[in-house]
Amino acid sequence: MKKRITALTLLLAMCMTLCAHAVEPRTWNDFTCRPIFSVSGTTATGKITVRATDSTAKITITATLYADGSSLATWTTSGTGSATLNKSLTKDTISKGNCELKYTVTVRGSAGYDTVTDSVYG
Repeated sequence: MKKRITALTLLLAMCMTLCAHAVEPRTWNDFTCRPIFSVSGTTATGKITVRATDSTAKITITATLYADGSSLATWTTSGTGSATLNKSLTKDTISKGNCELKYTVTVRGSAGYDTVTDSVYG
């Protein structure tokens, strides 16, 4: 009985270790991504700045603005080593608390290829 409990405990510990590593995000390139999103009245403003340690890394930023789940605009920009997307949109359907800015950042550097997708709310 004691051997069976020890074996099950060991198996459970191994499974927890594998599961923890499976959800951990991994990036090949060293870069920072700083999103800023605000809503004032009927104007939404989003700024996403990405900087890679590798100055030759190709960076692409794509962002889509949503209000109440409906897509209002999509913007894309790119750069080498760094890139900044800075856009605003004024529409009657925009108000504080109903907006989301979904963005995807792609970094292709000497260490490989990374894609990160996230959202900010305003």
